[in-house]
Amino acid sequence: MSTSRPFVDLARYPQVSLQADAAWSAPLLGGVGCNVFLGRRASYPAWSDQAAWSAIFAHLRDLRVGMLRVGFLPHGAGDIAGDAESFSPWDDARQCYDPHHDFFAILKALDTLAQELGAPIMLDPWWVPRSLQVPGPPDQPGWRGAPADARDYAARFIVPLVRHVQDVLHCRAITCLGLLNEPIWNAQDRNPANFGVPAGADQLRALCAMYATVRAALDQQGYTALALVGPSALCAYQFPMADFLASDANPLPSLGVLDHHYYMYHNDHFAPPNEGFFSTHETINGNVQRWCDFARRVNKPFIISEMGSFAYGRLFWGERDLEGPASHTAAISDAQFIVRGLAHGVQAFLRWALRVRRQHDGRWSIIDWHAGHIAPTPNTYPMYRELMRAVRPGCQVQRVTCGHSAGRPCSVHAIATRCGADLHLLMVNDEPGKNHDIILGPGPWSGLRLRRIVVDETRKGVEGEPITCPADPATGVEFVLSPYSLTHLTTRAD
Repeated sequence: MSTSRPFVDLARYPQVSLQADAAWSAPLLGGVGCNVFLGRRASYPAWSDQAAWSAIFAHLRDLRVGMLRVGFLPHGAGDIAGDAESFSPWDDARQCYDPHHDFFAILKALDTLAQELGAPIMLDPWWVPRSLQVPGPPDQPGWRGAPADARDYAARFIVPLVRHVQDVLHCRAITCLGLLNEPIWNAQDRNPANFGVPAGADQLRALCAMYATVRAALDQQGYTALALVGPSALCAYQFPMADFLASDANPLPSLGVLDHHYYMYHNDHFAPPNEGFFSTHETINGNVQRWCDFARRVNKPFIISEMGSFAYGRLFWGERDLEGPASHTAAISDAQFIVRGLAHGVQAFLRWALRVRRQHDGRWSIIDWHAGHIAPTPNTYPMYRELMRAVRPGCQVQRVTCGHSAGRPCSVHAIATRCGADLHLLMVNDEPGKNHDIILGPGPWSGLRLRRIVVDETRKGVEGEPITCPADPATGVEFVLSPYSLTHLTTRAD
């Protein structure tokens, strides 16, 4: 139930007030989407199982996925799962692609779907094939090396891939290309062989030279519109652009999109599980905002190409609770992270992942595949369904100010989006066990009747009573956000 009342001074009342900023952002590059990592055979059905793939595509349509990062792993690249399980169109023994490999059939179908949804695709081969790498020490079987010859790598591995997907398959949603997955892990590398380079060489200079060589090769072949994405680094305590500049290396002329991965955040109301994790407040204001400010200065979009919280299930690198990432706690943490990141200018958010085996770091999937049956996950899917429908490629974002008089940080975070004729207001109450009384003040929703969809610990995308917003800017409407919830107000009909 909702009631109208005069808009109030929150210094005098306990409610949380929401009031829109005056400005809309420029259109977003992408929306809320996910990774589709096809590099492990057991993660997805065989392409011949068309019933299963039809179910997967039906779920992607229902979600209205806003961007995809589609990846594979070349044989011999040193995958953490082992090459025997690798699903790859690249034949490393022959040093060429198999144009008839099922990967390309899946990619073409995903591209068709992405065009239907207006969602861009970031294609990512993940690593350098072993045959093209700098040779690694014999005692490091998991070596992941830089290209021994960047020109050869570009000519043999990257340009043929792009030529096949663009000129043969005629994929049109693939607008971005990643090269490496998490090549640089700061000065304290957990794996010193990660992106291994010859002794005495500087990793960042080698990476920067690789970007430049690939960019030049693509431009020479006429693929100037395909944006390279990087540096695809891992942790919230990293700001790689400063490291590049300290090494006298500048990747910016080669990169069209800047990206980073985020896993080390936790809900502000929880104690950190160990010293490697940060509150969302620290992550957003100490790292995400820096990336967004930097990206604006160099006039490039910044996206989060992998995200999800390790805090709920992977407390240390060798220990994990397989179910933690599938919890409502993890889902609400992602929701508040996305809403707060949008306010600073992030251009897309890609959850890890659409589907991965639970044995690999936990139950991260948005959809489950078990015993031949495809089904939505109980907590992650409904949360991301609302996020994806409200944050679309090309939509505009309007910041929403949350006023609070309780003398402590506000537990409500909100953002408005405008997707064509549809208006959306996303509100997250990330505080467990406590509802919040909201007074919604003036904004683009004034005078509108909005559908209300709630995702909380018991309601998974349940539609409640609509909210009617007064047209009078001096009057607000009052309603309640349930504990630990995402509430989506929208003019969209479905």
